[in-house]
This record gives sequence, structure tokens and C-alpha cells, in this order.
Amino acid sequence: PIYSMCFSPNGQHLATGGGDALLGLWDVNSMVCASTVPRCDRFVRSTSFSYDSEVVATSTEEAFVDLACPFTGTQVGKVSLAGGNSTTNSRTSSNRNVPGADEIAFHPRTHLLACARCDSSSCSPLTIAKLTLGRQQS
Repeated sequence: PIYSMCFSPNGQHLATGGGDALLGLWDVNSMVCASTVPRCDRFVRSTSFSYDSEVVATSTEEAFVDLACPFTGTQVGKVSLAGGNSTTNSRTSSNRNVPGADEIAFHPRTHLLACARCDSSSCSPLTIAKLTLGRQQS
């Protein structure tokens, strides 16, 4: 099942995510799934495009938000929800206890990403990250 979908602001792409833990990147003009991104291990909870349609973010139950190029699916970075500036693919055992983001949303005019979590017992229920050229600044 698909749990999340959103159109890019430029209207060229549709991002879908669901129970198969894949981000689907659809070309709206042809309505063909141009690529799938298999980097996540758990179901996709939320997807969001940046205001300029250059970045698509994916949240799961994992302790990070994946950032990808919507044209190729190539990873451009990660936003760590465990604190710090994690941009690698490694997962430590301490990160497994950090809840993922239930909902994510980009600011409409800048590269700010808001991440909300319902399980906030171990960390803040809201994370805001400013993205700069694929790198995270908190």
C-alpha cells in the first residue's frame, strides 16, 4: 500500500512511499514510475519536495530522513533525527531506538525541513533542519 504521496512544486514529479519501503519517483507527463529508491529498511511514512523541486525527502521509522535527487534517485544527504550531523549510511545500535519522523514538510521558499514525531519520549517531537548543498545544519 501507498502511505504517502506528493507532487513536486514544478508539477513534473510525483513521489510515492509505502509498505514496501521504496520511494517511487514518477514522471507526471508519462505517468511512468521512472525510478525507485531502495535505501530504506522500513515503510515510508512521509514524502516531501523542496520548494525548488530539486530535493525529495523520505521519512520512515528509521532515525534519519533520506534526501534524494528527484531526477535520478541519487542520495544527496541525510538528516539525522538522533542528533549530530550524520550523513553516512551507517546505523549504530543507539540510532535504532530513536523514532523516525511521522510527517515531514519543506518550507515553501527555502531549504528548511520540518520533521514531526509522535513518540517524543527520547527526543524532541519537532526537528527543523536547514539544508545547504546536500549537507545538514541544525
